[in-house]
Amino acid sequence: RRISWLPVYTEAPSEGLLWPDEKANSGFAPATRVRMIDDQWLVSASCFLLNAEVHGRRLRECLGFTDKIPPKVLTTQLLGYSSQLRQLKEKSMEKELTLTREKLV
Repeated sequence: RRISWLPVYTEAPSEGLLWPDEKANSGFAPATRVRMIDDQWLVSASCFLLNAEVHGRRLRECLGFTDKIPPKVLTTQLLGYSSQLRQLKEKSMEKELTLTREKLV
């Protein structure tokens, strides 16, 4: 489970997905750090996403894909979304201030 052999996405597969720079790698990762694409919105800040399909239930279990998502991974994801939302709000407020200043001048 520690050998980097599973194919993973090197770019975010969905717009708005949290995607750390670390993920621009060789395109392979160990099973212990990989989750299936179905979990992307819950784990993308700290796990690699499998760029393949795994149909067999037993194989999914062996690779750890059916394990519960650790609380630390979920917490990291929530903190990432919180930060992303804060940045969007700040940009929106800056834009409003700029428009208001332009109206005043």
